[in-house]
Amino acid sequence: MRYHAVTLQYPGERGRTTVHYTEHLASNGLEIMLPIVCLPPTISIKIPMPAGQPELRIKWTPDPDGTAVLNFYSGPAEEDMITTCVLLPHGRQETRALAETIQVFLPRLDFGLSDLPDGPTLLAIPWPNVKHLDAMTVVRDVALCLAGAFFLNRRHDQN
Repeated sequence: MRYHAVTLQYPGERGRTTVHYTEHLASNGLEIMLPIVCLPPTISIKIPMPAGQPELRIKWTPDPDGTAVLNFYSGPAEEDMITTCVLLPHGRQETRALAETIQVFLPRLDFGLSDLPDGPTLLAIPWPNVKHLDAMTVVRDVALCLAGAFFLNRRHDQN
């Protein structure tokens, strides 16, 4: 399954858009992430990480409209937030849900929602958190696996 990842740089400039395929993700990554995307909203989930990697937690908030928000943390406090991701199974067709989320996280956003791709899209907003720069690459990889598992699960639920 093909999906897009769009990065917005704080305070709201558009980064890059990449295309990903669930078939190219590590199968064990999808297996680990699938139980997470089936959970109800949660305050904090510890992501299993290899030895030597930073602690990684997420707050998982699926919405009844089919979208979801993920907040990645590398510690217990708000200031430990690394990245916010919005998962949009139908891409720009879900701009209302996206617009509401963006207004909360990036109120000065200068990004046209019509620029989003059609189809499943992961919108990632990395936070300018120097304290956790070492976790950014890991968060990106985990977010891609979570998005792939989420989109596959949504497709399966609709069939």
